Amino acid sequence: MQAEQTLEQAHQAFAVQSARTDPVSLYADCGSAPLTLWDGLTYYHLSRHGKRVS
Repeated sequence: MQAEQTLEQAHQAFAVQSARTDPVSLYADCGSAPLTLWDGLTYYHLSRHGKRVS
C-alpha cells in the first residue's frame, strides 16, 4: 500500500537525519513527535476507509 510505503520512507529519512552530526536549523528540527502523529493519523484514516493495514 502506498501510504504504508511512504510512512516507511519517512521513518527511514528521520532515522538518517537523527544519525547525522550536521546541525539542523531550529525551525526544521521537530524531532520524531510529528512523525509519530502523522503515522497514527494515517493509520486512523486508512482504518476509517476500510483499508487493510499491516
